[in-house]
Amino acid sequence: MFNSSPSGYKGVINSDGKAVFAGRFPVVNIAGNGLIEARSHYSGGDLSYYSRDGQRVRHFDRATAEDPLHLDQWSGAPVVTRCGDDGCTAEVIGADGQTLASFARLDVLEGGTFAAASTDGKLFGLVDAQLAWRGRRDYQTIEATEYGLLAKRKDRLTVLDAQGRELLPLADYRRIRRLETGAFMALTYAGQCRYFSAQGKPLKARNNDCVVLGTSTPQGEPQLPHQYGNLSAFRSSPQGTVLRDDLLVAEVEQGVGLVDLQGTWRIAPRYSQVTPLSRTLVAAQESPRQWQILTTDGTASGATYFELPRRARLLDGRFGFVVSSGDHDGLLSEQGGWLVPAQYKNVRTTPQGAVIVHRDLGPGRSSAHLFDVHRNAEHPGPAMTNLKERDDGLIEGHNMDDDTRYLLTPSGQLLTTLTYTPRSIPSGADVTPPSPPSQDDDWPIASFDCRPVAH
Repeated sequence: MFNSSPSGYKGVINSDGKAVFAGRFPVVNIAGNGLIEARSHYSGGDLSYYSRDGQRVRHFDRATAEDPLHLDQWSGAPVVTRCGDDGCTAEVIGADGQTLASFARLDVLEGGTFAAASTDGKLFGLVDAQLAWRGRRDYQTIEATEYGLLAKRKDRLTVLDAQGRELLPLADYRRIRRLETGAFMALTYAGQCRYFSAQGKPLKARNNDCVVLGTSTPQGEPQLPHQYGNLSAFRSSPQGTVLRDDLLVAEVEQGVGLVDLQGTWRIAPRYSQVTPLSRTLVAAQESPRQWQILTTDGTASGATYFELPRRARLLDGRFGFVVSSGDHDGLLSEQGGWLVPAQYKNVRTTPQGAVIVHRDLGPGRSSAHLFDVHRNAEHPGPAMTNLKERDDGLIEGHNMDDDTRYLLTPSGQLLTTLTYTPRSIPSGADVTPPSPPSQDDDWPIASFDCRPVAH
């Protein structure tokens, strides 16, 4: 995708460098299934979908304030929702422009594995990425929580598994908590504490008190003395997998630290937060906007970050964390080694696993490069001002000095270049900006030199 003129109208080229269509629309996006989404106005207007070869395969009439179009994506496919006096219709559009499924409402749940779908706009069921129903379809609400999918039916709550089965019996739960063993602990509004295994089997507690302090067995028996303000499993997020079962994040009056099952402090309790990153690394917050990266024995790695580092998957399947050392960014491995040395103005990763680094070239200037973590070096190639990932996973580069654009694979292979040449305007000509083009108009506002790269 490229801007074809200073007015910002966009066009699309394919991986061979051929123009699918020239700059005709102010809003253009590419869906995960390859459909090209084009709108005739920045604020909405007509909506059309084009195939990879530029053929229009679906069109929606101009939206009005009374009948707006809402756009989303589910499992790579566009979702177009239209609402009117008679309710809403959400259509999932396939790569050929045909409707794959239609609902009254489709809400993508956090994590993107499931969606809550309704055929009448009132009752919901689970739909997977293949648009297959999972379980019942008579829930009042379904939402993703830190302990699973929370569903309400008959004004009572339960937790659903990946097949849509109810793990917990319907009840008026006030609080549901998932223990580090995977078991559920549920407290009802009547004050009854109930325990269930990870598969939903009822467990008999040895006492009738909810264990809110200390780590416990599925039966609620404490494994450590209740001398801590709070204990939590060694996991990167409340709903994440337990990374180690021999360490716990513990809170006492002095602060938060890391303790083993014998009660020995591995990291002294001097931090406001301690969050595991991997089996060997944790992020410890001592002051606002300042996270230190430590090993699990408390050794400082020399890396910090202004926010909690996010675990990013790389092209080869490994994971890393964007962090800082001094005034520069780098990429740290899960074991604590540098995958990208901390010598860049900025480092970021893409959802496909590519690593993009920015070099500081002086006041107001920088260059962007793809980084090869195996060679521990930048990919060779043309100079670029910025790089960004497209919806189809390819990388689009731009050199602002000569307005040349590049299309690359996430691994750094150069596919094509696009050079923009503005049309000359005769002296005295009318330069009034034209009206937005209609759906079928062809508007030659610039010429392009598309050059596929031979391999």
